[in-house]
Amino acid sequence: MTFVLLALLLAAQVSPWWMPTPDAAMFLSVARSVAGGDGLRAFGEARLGHPPGYALLIAPAFWLGERPFLAIAILHWILAVLLMIGVHRWARRFAPEGALLLAALVMVNVSLWIHFRRTLAELAFMTGSVWTVEAMNRVFSARGRPEAARSGVAAALLLAVTTLVRETGVLLAVGFVIAAAVRATRSGATNRWRVPAAAIVLLAVGSAVAVTFTMRERATGVGLQGVVGTHLDGLLDPRIPLGPRVAEGLRLRTSEVGRLLVPGMFKAYGDRWFDWNTALYVPLAMLIAAGWWRLVRCWPDPWAFALPFHFAAYSVWGFDAGTRYLLPVLPVLWAAVWFLLPRRPRVPILSALLTAHVAVSIGYTLTREIPRARACDRDWPAVDRLAEGLRGAEGRIVLSDLPECTGLMLVFALDRHVPATSPDRRRDADWIVDRPEAPIPPGFVMRERAGAYRLLARQSF
Repeated sequence: MTFVLLALLLAAQVSPWWMPTPDAAMFLSVARSVAGGDGLRAFGEARLGHPPGYALLIAPAFWLGERPFLAIAILHWILAVLLMIGVHRWARRFAPEGALLLAALVMVNVSLWIHFRRTLAELAFMTGSVWTVEAMNRVFSARGRPEAARSGVAAALLLAVTTLVRETGVLLAVGFVIAAAVRATRSGATNRWRVPAAAIVLLAVGSAVAVTFTMRERATGVGLQGVVGTHLDGLLDPRIPLGPRVAEGLRLRTSEVGRLLVPGMFKAYGDRWFDWNTALYVPLAMLIAAGWWRLVRCWPDPWAFALPFHFAAYSVWGFDAGTRYLLPVLPVLWAAVWFLLPRRPRVPILSALLTAHVAVSIGYTLTREIPRARACDRDWPAVDRLAEGLRGAEGRIVLSDLPECTGLMLVFALDRHVPATSPDRRRDADWIVDRPEAPIPPGFVMRERAGAYRLLARQSF
């Protein structure tokens, strides 16, 4: 019954409204390119900036129409149901009495709901991760070599797919190696290395996906005049010193732990270490670390062992993305909370947290997300008119003083990168999309009026 209620809560959010973000527009561009037979291209360029797994997953939706947002939303709902079932099966291995509660805590999180409604890769990555780990654990629990070999092959294939969605999927293989070593050490039988060792070889093959993608991206050049870059580009950027970046990354990831787990705090953060939000998040993260240690001592799990590497990777990355980077390991964070709490009050405390998270998620969805989505959706007629005026336009197009969602909708409609710029930095543009109340820059004339926006063209055009 709980599963049905959770599935219905998510199904109520399925809609044809698109919630634009820059990465969401890029994923859609790649998916549309694949569906149209043009291969892996983002805004017409060969360099993607992100692994193509999620774009490949949603590409068939474009066979149904130019704006298949409802079809993608239904696909997200299917992924969410698979994630819910997977988390329950995973948690049942170490907390059978709390598996349903832990799965529910993951599924009602406001950050999960936010990414559920956007065309981003987080939900697909979480679903791939949990089923990869399930296959890995089946290697350990297999009765006989044939079953272990089948589970190992399944784990390798799932890992390859998951890593194709996000490069950090490769860290699950690291977690598996550590879990296999710990289990072999505890068993005291050296011959138990054989089956895990064979599976490790298969997982290494799947892990090569991350390296292959990075090499492909490096070989395609910068693309889009430096707009599109890989995560490796950010890590190697000499303009950002490693020390300050790691310090900032640690602060951001520590804050993410609290923003994901504490009800209502998902948007509460500071911009420095000495901040009241950070003062709350640091001791909480330390407690979660203690719970994680109890978890891995009790149950040597690949996902749990991968968590520190995931945390470290995004600490070195050192960039802010809300709760997006640690959201994929939310089930492990809740498992750490389970082991942190005393046995008797576990269920009452987590049930109270579940109630609070449900209230926050529903409240934020009704008061912020739905009104914002409706407001953006009302701009489609204006976007269509602007796109028609810019179809095939040569020269540089810029956006000035437009709502972010409207600008990204125009980017999607044109399948072309269109930068946003301030009014004083648009002199070198050839086309400007802005608001009618703004003064027309010298040398430009109005070509089109579309709702609350207008299209300006340089007179030579």
